[in-house]
Amino acid sequence: MKFVFSIRVGIIFAAAFTSLCTHPTALSAQAHPQTPSESRSTNVELFNYRTQPGDTCSGIARRMFGNRQRYDVIHRYNELGPLPHRLHPGTILRLPRNALSESQDPEAEVASVRRRVQARAPVDSTWQKAKRGLDLFRGWRVNTLADSSAQLDFRDRSQLHLRQHTLVIIYGGTSASIRRPTREARLDRGTLRTRLGELRLALSTPSANAKLRGGSAVMSVDDEGASRVSNHSGGAADLRASSSTNGRSRSTRASLVRPGFGSKVEQGGRPTPPQPLPDAPQWISKERAFPGLAGRGATASGSWSAVPKAARYRVELARGQNGEDLVAAVEVEKSVTQYEIHGLPEGDYFVSLSTIDLDGFESRPNRDQPIHIVNLQLIGPDAEEPLLFSPLDPSAHDVPVERVSPGTTILPPKGVHCHADRPEHRRRKTVLRRAGRNQIVCESDAHGRFAAVSLDVIAAPPTLDDQSAPSQTEETAPTIEPPPPSLALHESFGLVASPHLVGLRHERRRGSGAWLSLALLGRPRTSTTREIRQSAGAEAGFIDDRLRIGLGSSFSAVRTDDAGSGGGSGDLSASAGWLIHRSTAAGVYAEIGAWFPIGPSGTTLDAYRLAPSVEASGQPLSWLSLRTRQAALLDAEANGTYLWSSAYGVDIRLAPWLSLGTEVDLSLGELDGSIAAVGIGGGMAAAWNTISLNAGFRYSATNDLEDLLGRFSLVGALRVAFDASDFERSNPAPQSSPR
Repeated sequence: MKFVFSIRVGIIFAAAFTSLCTHPTALSAQAHPQTPSESRSTNVELFNYRTQPGDTCSGIARRMFGNRQRYDVIHRYNELGPLPHRLHPGTILRLPRNALSESQDPEAEVASVRRRVQARAPVDSTWQKAKRGLDLFRGWRVNTLADSSAQLDFRDRSQLHLRQHTLVIIYGGTSASIRRPTREARLDRGTLRTRLGELRLALSTPSANAKLRGGSAVMSVDDEGASRVSNHSGGAADLRASSSTNGRSRSTRASLVRPGFGSKVEQGGRPTPPQPLPDAPQWISKERAFPGLAGRGATASGSWSAVPKAARYRVELARGQNGEDLVAAVEVEKSVTQYEIHGLPEGDYFVSLSTIDLDGFESRPNRDQPIHIVNLQLIGPDAEEPLLFSPLDPSAHDVPVERVSPGTTILPPKGVHCHADRPEHRRRKTVLRRAGRNQIVCESDAHGRFAAVSLDVIAAPPTLDDQSAPSQTEETAPTIEPPPPSLALHESFGLVASPHLVGLRHERRRGSGAWLSLALLGRPRTSTTREIRQSAGAEAGFIDDRLRIGLGSSFSAVRTDDAGSGGGSGDLSASAGWLIHRSTAAGVYAEIGAWFPIGPSGTTLDAYRLAPSVEASGQPLSWLSLRTRQAALLDAEANGTYLWSSAYGVDIRLAPWLSLGTEVDLSLGELDGSIAAVGIGGGMAAAWNTISLNAGFRYSATNDLEDLLGRFSLVGALRVAFDASDFERSNPAPQSSPR
C-alpha cells in the first residue's frame, strides 16, 4: 500500500525548538607576572572563552588565531601557572578580540537561510538573526531551529548544509594547511551535509573527530551524543572516537570509512566497523512540469519505489541542484512513497530523495528530479485584470478546486499551450464555456506535457457571499456552446438486438438517446439467402443517470425458412439497469433484460426470454480501455434456450472523437442442441456533438455461429442523444482525491 504526505511551503511542523546556550560568566583575569607591560594595554579588547573537554592552549590558538604556535597570546592574558599546565573544562580564559579582527578575513559566510537561523560571535552572549551574506569569523556559532536550515560557504568554496536543530562552530583553516587546505568546524548537535570538492574538512563532535577528504558526506550527532558519518563520495573518511581525561583529549584507533559506507561512534565507545549505506530510492513518476494559478501557486507531486532496508526517507526541494537554496525538507516513514508540495511559486526546482536505515545512516541522494512551475493567468468575462486566487490554507489536506464563471479565459505563459478536454487544439488562449468540471492540460516544447489542473465552471456568476469563487460583475452567463465530443467507444454489435448473442456497449453512457442499426449478415451454411437485420431502440436515464430504462425491437428482411438469425424478428426487447460504479478509471453496470415474442407467426421466439447481464470496463491508460459483457439468455420454458453469452474487447482512442477496437463474442449452451458460437471482429466509433456513428465487422469462427449469422457480418449504427449530457458526461473528468 502506498501512502502520501504533503509539504506546505513555509509551514511543515508546528512545534518550535528553542536552543539552550550556556552564557559564560565574565571573570577578571590578572596578567602573568612575567607578561610584558605593553600586553596589558588598555586599548586591547578582551572577550571570555569557556574551555571545553579536551581543550589545550595550542588547540585553542589553532582554532582562534590560525596557528597552534600562538599559545603565547593565551599565556599573555591569563594566569595559568608554570608550564606544563592543564586546562580544566569550564575554565574562563580572556582572549584579545583585536587579534581576531586585525589580520583575519571572514572564514565563511551564510550563503542561504530557510526560516529561523541564529548566529553569534564568540564575544557575544546573545544570538542574532542570521541573514544571507553574514560574515563568519573564527569561533562564530550558527544554530538552526525547528524546520529550518542554512548553507555556509567557506572561503575555499567548501560548503556545509545545516539541517534543523543543528549547532556548529566555525574555526576555519590553519597555517599548517597551506599545501593541503583543511577547514575545521565543530558539530555540537544536529545533522549537516558537507560538499568539499577536492578540499578537506576536520570536523569534531562531542564523541568523535572526523577528517573528510573531499566529496560529500553527512555527519550527525544525536541526543545521546553518538556521532555518525555517512560517506557519499571523495576519499576515505578518518573517524576516531574522542574523549577527555583530566583535561587531556585522547583518540582511539581510526576507522577508515570508504565512500558508500558509514560508521558510528557512541560516547566513550569506539567507531563501529564500516557498513554499506542503504540504496537510494528511484523515481517512478514521470511528470516534471506543473501549472499553478496566480496567487495560489502550483501543486507538484511525485512517487518513488520503496527501499527494503529503509526506516525513513528524506525529501528535499531546492531551487538549485545538490540541495542548494533549500525551500522545503521533511523526513517521512518508510510506508510513505509519494509526496505533494503545495503553493509553489513559478520557477524551476529540484527534488532529491535519500534513504535513512535503521542505524541512522543515510544513502547518497538520488539524482535530482527537476520540476518546472508556470503560472496560468485567468481573466473573467468582461474583465481586464487577471483573477487573483487566495493562497492555499497550510492546515488543509485537500487542494480545493477553484470555481470560475463561463467565458473565463486562460492565458498561459509564452511557449505554453493549454486545452480543456480537447487535446487536438494547441491554443495560446483557451476560453472555458462548458459548465462543470474542466480538466486543463498544458504542454510546451521545452517541458512536454504538464500535469493536469481542474477548474469548476459554474452555470451562473458567483454571489458575493460565495467566498470560494472569484468575484465577477456580469449579471447573466454567456451562452454555453455545445460540449466537446466524448471518448468514442465502439458498440456496433451491442446496438444490434440479437436474442442469441450480446455485444459490447458503452456502459457509462449518461443521458437519454435513441439508436438505429443495420446489420448485413452472411449466408448461413443451410441457406442461400443473406439476411438484413434492422434494430431500433431508445433509453432514458434517471436518478443521476444511474437507473436506465430501455426499449427496442428488430426486424429481419428475409423469409422465415431462410432466416439465419434464429428468429426474434418483430419481437420487443426491454431492459432496466443500474450503474453500480462510475469513474474515469472504471465502470460497472448491471441490467435485467427480457424478450417478448410478439412478432409475426413463424419468425418470433418460441417463449419469453430473460437476459440478465453485467458490463464492466477499465481504463488503465488515457487512450486504452478494456471492456467485457457477461449475460445469460434463458427461456421461460423448462426445455427452452439456455445460453451463456459474453463479449470481450479492447478499445484504443486515436482522438477524443475517434476510437478503434477489437471484440470477441461467445455463446455457449443449449439452443436446439448444444451450441458453441464464437465470433471475432473489430469496429470503430466516431462522435461529434450529439451524434455518434459506429461501424464493425465480425467473422464467425465456429460452424454454430455461421449457422446463425453466416460467415461474415457487417454492421453500421447511428446513435443520437436527446440531451447534451449524454456526450458531455459519458467520460467524466477525473475528480481530485485526497492524497
